[in-house]
Amino acid sequence: MITESRSSLYYGLYEYAITWTQDEIGCVRSLDSHKMQSHIRMRMSYEQRRYTIVYNLDGTKLPEQPSRFTTRCRSNLESARAFLAAETEPKKLVFYNNTITVYTNDAGLYNRLIVCDFTQFVHIKRAELNLPPDTILLKNPQYQYRTYFRGRSLGKTQKARLAVWVTTQGDDIAASKSLREFLDIETNPTRAHWWRNDATESYYYIEHNSLQYETMLSMICPGMVRKTLPIVKKQ
Repeated sequence: MITESRSSLYYGLYEYAITWTQDEIGCVRSLDSHKMQSHIRMRMSYEQRRYTIVYNLDGTKLPEQPSRFTTRCRSNLESARAFLAAETEPKKLVFYNNTITVYTNDAGLYNRLIVCDFTQFVHIKRAELNLPPDTILLKNPQYQYRTYFRGRSLGKTQKARLAVWVTTQGDDIAASKSLREFLDIETNPTRAHWWRNDATESYYYIEHNSLQYETMLSMICPGMVRKTLPIVKKQ
């Protein structure tokens, strides 16, 4: 088990973060069987459209790509969904591409996961509360503040407006990698993850040197700011 120095529990509630990678795991995010099947159908439809006609630069057609949704993949998704739905202890699920992190106070969940057929490598972290509260400690900080987003639906218009704002600020702000990839979909619609919805995640953030950027973000996307913390150099 890896111990992570922190100023607070994960999301202020959870001691453990358990992570594993699984093909198309985002399909299970609601833990509802019918919604999962609907999401799988949508992803398969996208696959079919994307790979129907694909050409090389010289105009020759590329061979048809096999579907990711093999029988085993779909079976593993159902197993993961059923497993997580049956876990009654409080938890928070966070999805990023083909990775899922389960935040929980139940360390035994890790032992139950590592024997499941749908997992291969399961990682667990424990939050050790040994840092000053309400601060971000970095070895080589480049900015003074970090502003975290709220998880909420934006809609395409507001998402595009946010993408333009982040881009035009240049080096005055730095967006987290996950936020950059989320916004990059808006300007690169052929990317593989164009199907993702228009909802932000609570781990998205920007770093900056002036609190005016927190105000500007609130004007671009009202209600978006979750919290702003000072960044302190780790000694």
